[in-house]
Amino acid sequence: MRGIIKGYNRSACEQRIKFKIGTGFILVLSLFYFLDESGVFACMLIASAVHELGHLAGIALAGSKATCIKLELTGAIITYDSSRVSYFGDAFIAAMGPFFGIILSLFSSVFAGYDESSLVLSGVSFCLTGLNLLPAHGLDGGVIIYALLSELKNETLADRVLCATTCLTVFVLLVLGCYILIITRTNFTFLLVGAWILFDFIRASYRPKG
Repeated sequence: MRGIIKGYNRSACEQRIKFKIGTGFILVLSLFYFLDESGVFACMLIASAVHELGHLAGIALAGSKATCIKLELTGAIITYDSSRVSYFGDAFIAAMGPFFGIILSLFSSVFAGYDESSLVLSGVSFCLTGLNLLPAHGLDGGVIIYALLSELKNETLADRVLCATTCLTVFVLLVLGCYILIITRTNFTFLLVGAWILFDFIRASYRPKG
């Protein structure tokens, strides 16, 4: 899972946060609930929840307000009123998710010697944080790069750089994924992540603007 932070410009911020749950999220949740006996998925849910809590904390600290939280197949999408936030604020909000993830990973590792599940939680949170910090579209790392370049330079340059870093990230993940799959014959994780980022990027590129 991963969190996507989307700014949402509007003149008047809604009073209540809207919660939406997609059918894909329910399907995945049900499948892992009945099939996962290792407890890894439970750790993924905890790590993801803490990650999103970091974004919500960042939104509040930046002086804005979340307007919608949607749970989808690939994770959570948080929409907030960006009219109150600068590009630096957007970067701060995006960085708060990984920051909370690192804190959780370090905190869980302290108890790893006493409880095996704490070690799993620490590892899962660390991996989730690393994934979200990749400089690609739809991930926190990509949001941070775009926001900082938009603030320091301009949006056109930010778009071009994000496109380049996304393509480079996808290329590295797919090549590495092919290599790992050939060696292990079973591990296709990097291939799946690379394909997912590429699909999300292409879908966003052809999405009508405005």
